[in-house]
Amino acid sequence: MKKINRIVAVLCVAGVAFGQGSLTPPGAPAPTMKTLDELDSAIAGVSTAVSAIQDEARTPISTASYAINSSGSYYLTANLMPEGGNSGININVNDVTLDLNGFSILGGLASGQGISMSNRDNVVVKNGTVRDCHYYGITAYNSTRCRFENLRVLNNGGHGSASYFGIHAGENCTITGCIVMNNPSGIEAEAGSKITGNQIVNNTSYGLRLNETGCYVADNIVKGNSNNYDLAAGNQLNILLCEIPESLDWPCSVKLAGTLECTSAGVDGITVAADNVTIDMDGHTLVGPGASSGNGIYQSSSYRNLRIFNGKVTEWQGTNKAGIRIHSIDPILSDVQASMNDYGLYALTGCRISDCMAYDNAIFGISAGIGSRIVNCTARNNGSAGIDAGEGSAVSGCVVSNNGGDGIDAGYNCTIFDCAARDNGGDGINASRGSSISGCTARENADEGISAGNGSTVSDCVVRENADDGIYAAEGSTVSGCTASYNTGDGIRVYIDSRVVNCTCDNNGYNGDGAGIHATSSDNRIDGNTVTDNDRGIDVDVTGNFIVRNTASGNNTGGTGNWSIAVGNDTGDISTSPSGAGAWDNFEF
Repeated sequence: MKKINRIVAVLCVAGVAFGQGSLTPPGAPAPTMKTLDELDSAIAGVSTAVSAIQDEARTPISTASYAINSSGSYYLTANLMPEGGNSGININVNDVTLDLNGFSILGGLASGQGISMSNRDNVVVKNGTVRDCHYYGITAYNSTRCRFENLRVLNNGGHGSASYFGIHAGENCTITGCIVMNNPSGIEAEAGSKITGNQIVNNTSYGLRLNETGCYVADNIVKGNSNNYDLAAGNQLNILLCEIPESLDWPCSVKLAGTLECTSAGVDGITVAADNVTIDMDGHTLVGPGASSGNGIYQSSSYRNLRIFNGKVTEWQGTNKAGIRIHSIDPILSDVQASMNDYGLYALTGCRISDCMAYDNAIFGISAGIGSRIVNCTARNNGSAGIDAGEGSAVSGCVVSNNGGDGIDAGYNCTIFDCAARDNGGDGINASRGSSISGCTARENADEGISAGNGSTVSDCVVRENADDGIYAAEGSTVSGCTASYNTGDGIRVYIDSRVVNCTCDNNGYNGDGAGIHATSSDNRIDGNTVTDNDRGIDVDVTGNFIVRNTASGNNTGGTGNWSIAVGNDTGDISTSPSGAGAWDNFEF
């Protein structure tokens, strides 16, 4: 403390020097402003003085195998090279700060640990390198509330056992900003510790190991280790995923560090073997190895509550493999692109898939299981169906085009609304029995525009230029408020026990053979429709149907005119003017 006293004495002497000369100024005042160079020089002087004062408050270490036996602050003044099986520094008391001060502890075959302590509390080790030690780089067994920061811990554990770690920390410790490389194992910490912002790379056994609960892990680069993660349950894990393949065996939040490529045949890129996992792809891509691949991301049926978003999966092309394949319950997929996979996105029971794109996949673009919801997705140029939706699912706001099979292929009791299907190799939209299809458009598909199973409802849809019928509805269905035009087959075709009401059908049978509305069996009601310029207007093949209040004009191309109705149907009179017409009359003009 002598230097502090000397500085204070100089300031005091300067402050009490009084002059007794004339009070009359000799002239104009001289400038008192300091130049920047003068200020920088003064600041440097103060910094040097402060450093000197701080150094006087710390204990320097310049020799190896040093034992710290008193609490306080210590710093290295040189590299240390321990020998004779000794550690570089032994910390034998609590409440110690050890600043390596940019220097290194350099071990070898004759050394022990780099820095060793046990049963200690509140120790800080920072700012330097520990390398080439025979056993641990830094060991703090059964120690608590210690902090290890800004360290490079390299090539330790020459003894070779996987149980030797670069850093072993006790309970409630903090490890941050460290580079831990080329040790038998990287970092091991006990309960309640915090491990953030470290690089744990190319260790020959474990990368990061947590044997107990209550730890917090975030933003570490962990890669190139034989086993990157060995983590007990009950920790808060924010994994920065730096390489694949990788298995996530614990509830965690994962973010991709960048685009990750898997070159291994037959393995999944990311295997999720836990409940409650979130994967933020952060705009990056998982790239598979092509035809020999596993799945990009896979979860079995044993788990639930997986969320994946904001990225791309491509080239996962193994037989029946997918960019993302989820067999678990209630997964959420959003803002994901899947291209050039065997399946694009494949998820089962209760999934929600939103704002995704699936294109150029060999089979389905998007396949969802029972009770799923598919919202605002695009599927194009896939080998089979663009979207395959399981029983009881809802598909809304989706666009499907140029797929080899149906645009949308939906199971029983599905709801499909506000979707657009164009240029697909099968039906634009195909839904099984009990489904509702509304507000959709289907154009230029190779089969029917919309095909609905028994007991379905098709409402307010537009179907145009499809190579077969515009709309086909099976037994017991209702078709209402739809517009069908320029389809090669019938505009609207129903089978039995169905209703066709308030629809508009124009120019169907275009370059083919078709009616505006065609009923192929009995017990149908055809009511309040407009049919114009079709091969046949309204075509009813058998008896037992009810046909009223329809309007027909110009349906002459096929030679049968506006009405081709079998004998024995209940048909309103055909009038040419509304004046004096009955309430149930059909109109021709």
